[in-house]
Amino acid sequence: MIVAPHTDFWCKSIHKACDSYGVSISSWVGDTSNSNSPLGQGYDIFPAWHAFSLEGYEFQIELNSKSSISARDISSYDLFNYLKILDRVDFNGMMTLSERTCLLDRQLDFWYKYLVDTKIEFVLFSNIPHLPYDYAIYIAAKHLSIPVINANRTPFQGVCYLTEGIGHDPIPISDRIGESPISHSHFIDPFVLAAKTKLWYMEKQEQDQRRSSINIKRIARTIRHPQNFFRTVFLKNRIHSMKFRSIKTYPGRYSVSVRGIIKNMKEVVSAKLRQKTLRSAHDACITKNLPVNYIYFPLNYQPEATTAPFCDFDADQISFIRRIANNLPNDCTLVVKEHPTSFRTRLFGTSGRHPSYWDEIVNIKGVALVSQDIDSKQIIKRSNGVIVLNGTAGWESVVNKIPCLVASRAWFSYCPGVSRIDDSISLREKLKDLFEGRIYCPSDHDIESFKRFVDTIFFQINEFPGSEVDAQCAVSSTAVAIEAGFSHVGYPEKKS
Repeated sequence: MIVAPHTDFWCKSIHKACDSYGVSISSWVGDTSNSNSPLGQGYDIFPAWHAFSLEGYEFQIELNSKSSISARDISSYDLFNYLKILDRVDFNGMMTLSERTCLLDRQLDFWYKYLVDTKIEFVLFSNIPHLPYDYAIYIAAKHLSIPVINANRTPFQGVCYLTEGIGHDPIPISDRIGESPISHSHFIDPFVLAAKTKLWYMEKQEQDQRRSSINIKRIARTIRHPQNFFRTVFLKNRIHSMKFRSIKTYPGRYSVSVRGIIKNMKEVVSAKLRQKTLRSAHDACITKNLPVNYIYFPLNYQPEATTAPFCDFDADQISFIRRIANNLPNDCTLVVKEHPTSFRTRLFGTSGRHPSYWDEIVNIKGVALVSQDIDSKQIIKRSNGVIVLNGTAGWESVVNKIPCLVASRAWFSYCPGVSRIDDSISLREKLKDLFEGRIYCPSDHDIESFKRFVDTIFFQINEFPGSEVDAQCAVSSTAVAIEAGFSHVGYPEKKS
């Protein structure tokens, strides 16, 4: 089974790897809205949002398996992760716990039976499973002991690495084609505190935010064809992006929504009001001055794969902040800063926060929430150390020789000198070591050694339109990485 966007790049890369190993594809789950490749090439196709709603599939596909699983059969962190992931489709905060659990049970029941009936032997994810449909597939595959390989994104444009499941060690690529996908200058220079350039994805997010939401092409089509006006306004204004569709909620049923401009406008106004409420609640809690003696903890954007499912229970960042504060000396402050994209309407940040979120943070003894106007690089530079769940601030601290504690298996956690936090006892010990000067900061030699390590695991993808990446090289690089994944999980030898 393939869980990936059905794009020309992923189709070519995956088919090339599968052909090399003689592996056949039985089903493909993913976004088909931008597909340039023909659908239904001898396997089942599940468009992404239909895979979530399962609209019609329970009746179109005959599932004979009588065995199934539900929320009661899975681990507590899988349950927590899935409930947290559903923030992505609960735009107004109206989905109850019962509804979320009902949706999870329905997803698990369908995908577990589907994996059993179709005798799936391997599942490949093009990203960390972090959406309402693909995480359910991941849970069911784990429960059936089906090997799983997933790509993991990095802050470098189009650069990924493979793991056997979420949070596992990277899979080395022995038969690399061409040079490393990341140059030394791109690996280091943008993360030096003196650097003035913004990272590529932050620039892209700012461009998306500035872009007008008015669809000029659609307006032009409506003018040319007046008969479509009423259909456009009242019924058929579909949003093709997988991430920005909404869902209708019925008693126990979830379906792809068909929306008109009027309903869209109501949702836009509602989102703007929620954004304003959250911004006001945040601003009421901030301080504009940094303390003298502090540890820095940058909040991760939510909902996102970097926390749920990558960090399990630590995706509850308030709880994690409380654990840190309880282990700090009395003369040290924990400085917290909100993620720069949390209040952008084109993203999901307003779904990942609630109005009392920041009040909860500042009411924890020894914690200060600082303004988003304060430059994060200056906060890192003046700090005694940086604690991250996952995120760019961790790598920035490593590059600039600032002590770094990381509470996940983030890609940079494998760099020599980075201290990984595994549990509450580990956190207490690492913080004690930090204040007693026993935390080892990575040297230039350590970073050079780490660069050689990532050269054995990184590969290049070509996922974004207009990318400067050579398309053919990216296909070859990705196919070789997938072949390494096949070999890692014990697939038969590559065909000669």
